[in-house]
Amino acid sequence: MLLNSLFAFLHFAAAFTVVFTVIYERVNFKQHLSIGEAKRLQKVDSIYGLSAVMVLIIGFLRVF
Repeated sequence: MLLNSLFAFLHFAAAFTVVFTVIYERVNFKQHLSIGEAKRLQKVDSIYGLSAVMVLIIGFLRVF
């Protein structure tokens, strides 16, 4: 029961992280980026990828 609740929380948190990073990228993306802004978006994009993978893996673990 506790493990199921933990997986549900992690799945929920990862899904909201995906949403947050997409919104952050949409708001901060410009036609001409500085090097610092581009590096920041690169970090946010890697967080997006990691959290998307977490959503998939934790979702599969919850099902099986």
